[in-house]
Amino acid sequence: KTQSSLLEVMAEQQVTVDAVSYETPRPFCVLATQNPVEHGGTYELPEAPRLTLATGAVGGTRNFAAYDEFLAGRAALNSNFVSRTEAVSRLGKAVALDPEFVTAWLWLIDAYVRQGVVGSGTPEGVRLQDEAIDKVVSLAPETPEASFALSYRAARENDLSELERLLREATALTGSQGVRARFRYGQFLSSVGRQRDAISAFEGVNRE
Repeated sequence: KTQSSLLEVMAEQQVTVDAVSYETPRPFCVLATQNPVEHGGTYELPEAPRLTLATGAVGGTRNFAAYDEFLAGRAALNSNFVSRTEAVSRLGKAVALDPEFVTAWLWLIDAYVRQGVVGSGTPEGVRLQDEAIDKVVSLAPETPEASFALSYRAARENDLSELERLLREATALTGSQGVRARFRYGQFLSSVGRQRDAISAFEGVNRE
């Protein structure tokens, strides 16, 4: 839980307490201490999270303008009163301002789907989504972020076994993207008739 909280605040500039998320002020600083590994119940972190916590969360940005565009795009995507085109535009500006902003790239991938440019099967829509997916994979290889990005391609190609593997890996994500990953995993399980597993996944989303 502590590690997830650290990753959430560094990646998404928010903290979640009792299922309520609060944005952090800007700028902000994250401080943490580590117990000596010889203490009982203390284990050395695997390499990937150790590097993440040492260098700043993958997917974060230090560009305030990019972050403002990201927040506006995410809000537009989740609103019933703002067009999906506006969401794509704002998220596109965010990644243009900071091309290494992995979290914004992930939301942009989802925005393309919800806008309908991918579902319609247009070559341009597929190309745009593939570019965003490849960008995430290049910036954050072999991470839950990369798995989540690749799951959209697997869904588009109807590769069910690969989709399940990628979504299962993506459930390790934290914050709002983690909720989104677990929700999509629940949808997948329901679609293949695994209702009991789907209910368990959705209950996990509701708890968050």
